[in-house]
Amino acid sequence: MYYAEGQPEPECESTTVDALDGNKVGGTGHAIDTRLASEPTLGFDANGNGKDDFSELFVPAQDGMAEFGVACPQSPRLIVLLIVT
Repeated sequence: MYYAEGQPEPECESTTVDALDGNKVGGTGHAIDTRLASEPTLGFDANGNGKDDFSELFVPAQDGMAEFGVACPQSPRLIVLLIVT
């Protein structure tokens, strides 16, 4: 999901995540590597290279607010990273 500052907040389920101190990249890096090594999503590997490419997962947005829209939300290669300041 593409969300930019100033856009209305997307509707989603509320979840509480306990904060951890420090830089915990090991588990996150391993999880991302596992997702990126996953099989392509059925019907979205148009060029047959064995992975969901950017152009297969995203399409130009039609709403005028975002640059891209998600064509394949079930892809394991679609990862949402939260930036908390």
